[in-house]
Amino acid sequence: MNFPSTQPETSRRREPLSWDGKLLIFGFPALLILAATGQFFLGRGEPEKAINYPAPAAVPVPNGFDAYLAVEVAIKLDTPAVDPIDDSPKFAPTDPRLAAQKYSLANKTAWLRANSAGFALFRAAQKLLCRHPEINYSGGFGGFNYAAYRQLQQLARYKVIETNALVMRKNWNGAVSSALDAIQMGNDIAIGGATTAKSMSFLMQSVAREPLTAPIDPISGLSAAQARAAAKRLETILSRRATYAQNLETSRWASLREFEIFSQQRDWQSQLASNSGREPTWREKLGVLAGPRSQIFEDIDRAYDFNIADSKLPFSAPVTSFEPRNPLSQNFAWVNSSRPDEARELVTLNILMLRFALRAYQAENGRFPRQLSELSPRYLKKNPSILMLMVRPFIFCGRGKNTGFTASGRTEKMTAESRWKKNTPAAVARAAPI
Repeated sequence: MNFPSTQPETSRRREPLSWDGKLLIFGFPALLILAATGQFFLGRGEPEKAINYPAPAAVPVPNGFDAYLAVEVAIKLDTPAVDPIDDSPKFAPTDPRLAAQKYSLANKTAWLRANSAGFALFRAAQKLLCRHPEINYSGGFGGFNYAAYRQLQQLARYKVIETNALVMRKNWNGAVSSALDAIQMGNDIAIGGATTAKSMSFLMQSVAREPLTAPIDPISGLSAAQARAAAKRLETILSRRATYAQNLETSRWASLREFEIFSQQRDWQSQLASNSGREPTWREKLGVLAGPRSQIFEDIDRAYDFNIADSKLPFSAPVTSFEPRNPLSQNFAWVNSSRPDEARELVTLNILMLRFALRAYQAENGRFPRQLSELSPRYLKKNPSILMLMVRPFIFCGRGKNTGFTASGRTEKMTAESRWKKNTPAAVARAAPI
């Protein structure tokens, strides 16, 4: 039996689409197709620009970088076994844990003696010119064996064990020289390298500085001549350091070369779109359809121009925005300010250099200088600064019981000079304006 519908006749009848509705349903997809087609043909029609790579840089033979790796292989951690963490400076001299086998001075001395040939190789490596293998970017970032960094980190730990053993012997000058050896190695391995090399350099220098800020302060035990020599050596190391702008320049050519190799794959556009781990936006989907390589090459080049220019700005300058021409470029054309990292590296090393120079001045004159200009030229070639544009030099206040540094418009005060002799330099290094 058929029952009549109870719904009104008007509700069962479909209203014809308005022109606005038709445009929305049919016009928008058509516009997307036209845009994709236009971008495809315009992109494909762009002439492929050749990359003008710089001429290959001269790499010294033998290279200090390779020599450092050979030293790490020559030194054995378990001959005899010593603790790789090596926190013996944190123990009081009467702490029973200090007498444990892996922490004992006798065990460390035996380890140093067993590896004396390896440490001799280290001293020889420091006399060689050092250039990072990435300097010639032939294989992009993928052309460098990053396992080498693990070796260099381990070598830095070996130097810390040596430094701590010399501290336990109260050989203050030997401990400081050992720490400066590791700082120089960190400086050396960044020369010619990309930004990853610079990050590893700072990490190794931080590890090397650690024994010099322990409760037992080796710097306070230096003679005037020893402290002056340490200050001038660190000043020389700083004069040879690679700037972030130089490391960014190496990263530029390595990134361009890496994309050049990557984009030879058939589905490279789809891989770039999926690398973000999220659903691609409509702009990125259009980029997959067109994806002209020349746009991405240009974006990589522009991004590094932007980063290098930013690295030379004052520390307090704002970071401006960067928009890539092709959305697929974000996998290679990254933008990040290196100014905080550069300031952190320069401040910590400059403060360590000041500690050496101030100790030398104090040992010779029985007091601290009233201003840092008194350190030059006998103890330092020039008044140290953060060496960044529009950042004021360090100012030292040594009157009465207030002793401290001023940099970047901030003052970090130390209390009494008696505290300076104990732990104040470490406190200043931790509190440095960065």
